[in-house]
Amino acid sequence: MAVALFKNGVDTTTFAPFKLFDELASKWTDVRLSFDDWTWFDEEVDDYYMNGYGVEGLVKACLFVNGVNPDDEGIHYNSEANTCYIHFKDLELANRAAQWAAVMANDKTVLSQMITVAREEGFED
Repeated sequence: MAVALFKNGVDTTTFAPFKLFDELASKWTDVRLSFDDWTWFDEEVDDYYMNGYGVEGLVKACLFVNGVNPDDEGIHYNSEANTCYIHFKDLELANRAAQWAAVMANDKTVLSQMITVAREEGFED
């Protein structure tokens, strides 16, 4: 499993197109998974709308299929229309989620599978 390589508190490459922000030493004490690279996806894939909330639903699907409860109290969702933000209290879980999300974003077959899961589980925007 890939491990985040933070430079000045940010890793923009290990899990591209997703980014991780290490804010554990800040007053927020969390690690943030972010996506805002809209050149990566078309506006719709398999009739699934790609915006901040839509990508959030796909990350929830990644968590779900990997045995993590997307509603875990250590996960907070703060997405906006054009950015997916997910806050984790645990660095290890944030790292795993970032890896799963990056695999999904870089493999159309996995992306289609996560779209199906997001729809079935009610994670779609």
